[in-house]
Amino acid sequence: MLAMLPSVETLSPWLDPNLTNHLTMLVGIFLLGGLVRGATGFGGAMVMILPLASIYAMPQAIAISILLELFGPLLLLRSAFRQVYDKAHTYRLLHKFVLWSVLGLPIGLFAQGILDTNVVGLIASFVIAFIALAMLVGAQRLLPRVSNNVSRGLGLACGSLIALTGIGGPVAASYFMNAINEPRLVRSMMHLYATVMSIATITLMLGVGFVGKELFPPLALGLPVYIIATSAGQHLTGFISPNRLRQFILLFILASSGFFLLRFLPVELV
Repeated sequence: MLAMLPSVETLSPWLDPNLTNHLTMLVGIFLLGGLVRGATGFGGAMVMILPLASIYAMPQAIAISILLELFGPLLLLRSAFRQVYDKAHTYRLLHKFVLWSVLGLPIGLFAQGILDTNVVGLIASFVIAFIALAMLVGAQRLLPRVSNNVSRGLGLACGSLIALTGIGGPVAASYFMNAINEPRLVRSMMHLYATVMSIATITLMLGVGFVGKELFPPLALGLPVYIIATSAGQHLTGFISPNRLRQFILLFILASSGFFLLRFLPVELV
């Protein structure tokens, strides 16, 4: 048991008072990610992945984000479960999509294992910018109608993207919205989807040795912040129009992903 605890070397950077600004940045990342996640049912990873990748290696950034996505909506899972499982067509749709998403995870992990970290960062930046722009202009409506083949293809794509970049939830959310067009119900479906995918992804990452006990310090800091922020984000739509809030969040994500896209480009291309 003692061997599983983080060593002094792992914790020492966090105990250094000279890194107060570093900790402040992390708290800001976790707070913003949680607010977005709670308000929309997705988008937390889109906000957090790239800033975290400027502090940690890409696999660690993805794992931290995924673990927060697992624990962040814990306070919301009971009501989400009740909402989704009250209607047969919603949980059938969710089950199929989750199954194919889980099957897509090994594809993304294999790609992450053979690609350079900066290349993965570039891919993540591009994917985030593309998804944000598509959602901003309403291009998600062009997604095909619900069918078994579409669930398989999009599920595999989402699973691969989640394992490779930590992103994939917005594609699932758009697909669910096309099928159901009930924002509150889709948000509940996304809470359940993110929970299952987080468990599956982090289990595989730990199993293949991509991440380890170095995740403990940021999680100890981030979990309480993210859980509280996610719960608070649920109430934002009571003060701001959901459509305006969504547009503002997508514009912010698009601008920040463009910034990090330039950061991950090779120096000679900038």
